[in-house]
Amino acid sequence: MEEIPGLFARAATLAVASGFDGIQLHAAHGYLLSQFLSPHTNRRDDAFGGSAVKRQKLLLDIVKATKKAIGASKVLSVKVNSRDFRAGGLEEEEAMEFVVCLGTHGVDLIEVSGGTYEHMVFLDSNQREGYFLDFARRARQALPGIAMMATGGFRSQAMSAQAIADGSCDVIGLCRPLCLEPALPLRWMGGPEAKAEVTPPVRLQVPVFKNLLVPGLGYYWHQRQLHRISAGLQTERFPTHAVLVRLLLEKTTRGYIWEPRRLSPRNRVIILSFLVLVAALVVAACGRALR
Repeated sequence: MEEIPGLFARAATLAVASGFDGIQLHAAHGYLLSQFLSPHTNRRDDAFGGSAVKRQKLLLDIVKATKKAIGASKVLSVKVNSRDFRAGGLEEEEAMEFVVCLGTHGVDLIEVSGGTYEHMVFLDSNQREGYFLDFARRARQALPGIAMMATGGFRSQAMSAQAIADGSCDVIGLCRPLCLEPALPLRWMGGPEAKAEVTPPVRLQVPVFKNLLVPGLGYYWHQRQLHRISAGLQTERFPTHAVLVRLLLEKTTRGYIWEPRRLSPRNRVIILSFLVLVAALVVAACGRALR
């Protein structure tokens, strides 16, 4: 535990030495630092777990070491969850207190997001663009001297511009739209006459299997587009049935055969029950055929 802050600081030093203007510490989405912040995953009873202050200790130690390593002339950003969207996880009240705490530790930019890659409930939301814009607005009001970045659900030029114009945030984070069109910001900056919407707004829903796919077909479909871009291919604007079947098979193999420990106990029971049912149907069909 005492070595971890120095390792992060070393990585940050390498990044700025390579030419980057700053670095970001990712403390959201269920990764290591997010796990320490969340009461759902942090069950420690030492100096790094228990109360909110103790759960924040590791990240604040890393912030301090990293800021010292890269210097005041480089940007230090931290990405945090506004909520974990799971029972017993980080909630907005505690998240806001932590964001305010970050503002007193030399952080230059705070990115607001939410959820974990094990439980990304908000991706099924039908709410307007900007999932976490309300939280970002309140955080910006509480920390007027710190740049605030909102990520999650932005799909249009109009909404992105409005969020900045009305003071809700200072920066917009684009993730999935850039998987389809990496040059999208350049097109949007071409003026209001540029076509604003990302087309098509891809939402992959598989009702029967949705709860079994972690983090889901939509995630893997966008990942597939990054692979295509890196290979010099055009992105797929419309996911065909063949692509959906392929993604389902790839995800099932990866998640339930090669990475079974990522499954929650509930999902293990569900997938095992499903496999038993399929096996029973196959046996019954074979029995009828033999008769």
